[in-house]
Amino acid sequence: MRALELAKVAAAAEALRVKRYARRQGIRIALAAAAAVFLLALVGMVHVLAIVLLAMVTPLWLAAVIVLVVDAIVAGVLGSLALSNKPDRIELEAAAVRRQSLTEAKNAATSLATIGEVAGLAIGMTGKRRAKSTKIGKAWMIADLASRFVRRR
Repeated sequence: MRALELAKVAAAAEALRVKRYARRQGIRIALAAAAAVFLLALVGMVHVLAIVLLAMVTPLWLAAVIVLVVDAIVAGVLGSLALSNKPDRIELEAAAVRRQSLTEAKNAATSLATIGEVAGLAIGMTGKRRAKSTKIGKAWMIADLASRFVRRR
């Protein structure tokens, strides 16, 4: 009885922990979104300041074109870096390990299913030869049902 009560307490504590974790992550996301809005405003103001400062020594239209060209160059460099980002050695090795693990798990499951089939056939053939009313016949029937269950998995 005590183990059951402790399990209930543990489940309630885990539910509370998950709820508080989700709340904390939600607050963090909201604060990050607000920070992103202010960061965009900051970048906009830096652009306006650059245009105003350049307009002191060049015509206004030329200052705007200069800022536009610099923005295009920065966007192009960052975009090309983002497109050429290839997976590193560790990521490739992790993918290979995952692929190998899944292949071996599939092979193990296939082997287990094959063993279940063979056992089911052996038990099924022998069990049908037994008398249905005897204890041995019932045991073979239970073994047959168990082998069928293993085959379905």
